[in-house]
Amino acid sequence: PDVVEEFSMEFDRLKNGIWGLAKIDDWNYSPFAKRINSRGEFFEIWWSPGLELNSVKEKLLETINQAEKELLVICWQITDKDILNALLEKSTEGVKVHVITDKHPFMTDENLAFMQNPLVQVDINEDSTDGELKSFIHEHVLIADKKSVLFGTNNWTRRGSLSNDETIFYTNNSYLVNEFTDHFKELSGILQNR
Repeated sequence: PDVVEEFSMEFDRLKNGIWGLAKIDDWNYSPFAKRINSRGEFFEIWWSPGLELNSVKEKLLETINQAEKELLVICWQITDKDILNALLEKSTEGVKVHVITDKHPFMTDENLAFMQNPLVQVDINEDSTDGELKSFIHEHVLIADKKSVLFGTNNWTRRGSLSNDETIFYTNNSYLVNEFTDHFKELSGILQNR
């Protein structure tokens, strides 16, 4: 019921023409929408756009920065420099960073440097004709230490955080963490066996 209620309020905003940056002026709107606690597990709902510390981007950066052992990422593109830098910083601290991404036309110098960094493992889906793997990975998933997972519609771009209408979920629910981890392993295996 709590999740449905939060989505109902978001859909009402959108139906009433309150979308994008206009949501910031709605006194009922908060990028951090809800935290549901149940049996030692939590489930958070986040919306974008957001403002600096209260934003999807900050939740993403916080999750990256709190990782101690491993970060697993499935993301079509990461063009936000702050996110790229946070992942690189964790890799220099000894945290294993493994990214699955699609080859895309928006490659920047920062993207290329990130993908060529020997401290980061990047699997790139370059084959759009193979039926085993989606040719367009439009997933946005961050698994931290196999203890929590952040996932949703939010592109890891500046615009995705600051002006798009997006949703993310953040949870330590063991079922979801394990399912996303298995999905990551499956995609990585397919790409590494090509």
